[in-house]
Amino acid sequence: GLSASPKLGPDWLGFVTPSVDLRHYIKLGSTMSIATRLVGAASFGPTPQHFFIGGVDGWINRTYKDLGFPINSPADFAFFTPGLPLRGFAYDEKIGTRYAIANLEVRYPFPISVAGIPFSFFGDSFIDAGTAWNKQVYLFERTPDGTAWQTRDLLLSAGTGIRTYLFGFYVHMDIAWTTNLSGWGHPDYLFSLGQDF
Repeated sequence: GLSASPKLGPDWLGFVTPSVDLRHYIKLGSTMSIATRLVGAASFGPTPQHFFIGGVDGWINRTYKDLGFPINSPADFAFFTPGLPLRGFAYDEKIGTRYAIANLEVRYPFPISVAGIPFSFFGDSFIDAGTAWNKQVYLFERTPDGTAWQTRDLLLSAGTGIRTYLFGFYVHMDIAWTTNLSGWGHPDYLFSLGQDF
């Protein structure tokens, strides 16, 4: 897609933002599937759009890295755009005029029976990777001892979750662990409402 705001006067915003959202689904038998997604955008111009990445859409127990969004003007409020999902990270973990996120999920049925009554749950296992930047981005760097690589600007997580319809709402519960390739972070529990990609 493409969004733009022409700078027609000194107080007007001026930017051009091309974006991409590519999805592919592979069915594995009658009940399982693999879902992949690559999404990103880059904003150019005198007052480029800003993107914040981290978390999930409809996040109920969301966390912020810096106590909220750095909104300084009405333009920030109107044009700040989320890049989601990037589970395991705060809602505003990285902010920039460019972003890219890749998601890989394996989706499967997760049948549960309570007191003989079957419930329809769906499970998934996922890997999320993404970053946001302004001018330069460095995805990886050498560890301090120089013996291995670790992530620098790249945010990387893996986890699992379940989904179901509850009182007409599609409810998610995910557990995500972040990694910099040198180690794993603590589990992060995310509760959210809304559809999957």
